[in-house]
Amino acid sequence: MPGGTSPRRWSTSGSVRTTRSGSASYLPKATQARDTVDYAYRREGASLLDFLDAQRSYRETALAHLQALAGYLSAIYQLEAGYWQPIGKLACEPCCSVR
Repeated sequence: MPGGTSPRRWSTSGSVRTTRSGSASYLPKATQARDTVDYAYRREGASLLDFLDAQRSYRETALAHLQALAGYLSAIYQLEAGYWQPIGKLACEPCCSVR
C-alpha cells in the first residue's frame, strides 16, 4: 500500500466520501424527483407506473444512503476500538436527515 496505509484505512475513507457525497447530492435530488412525480400523478399528469418507479428509485437511493452511513459509523467504531478511546464528536448532522 502507498505510504504504508492499510486496506482498512482505505475502506474508512471511502465510507466517509460516499456518505458525505450521497447526502449532499443524491438524496435531496431523489426526494425532489419523487415529490414532482407524486404531484403530477395526483393531478393525472403521470401514470401509476411513473409514480411507482419514482417511489422505487427514491427508496433505493435512501437505502444506499443508509448503507453508506452504516459503513461510516462502523468505520468510526473500528477506529475507536483500535485506539481504545472515543475520537471526538462526529459531524454527521447533514447525513442523518433521512426520515
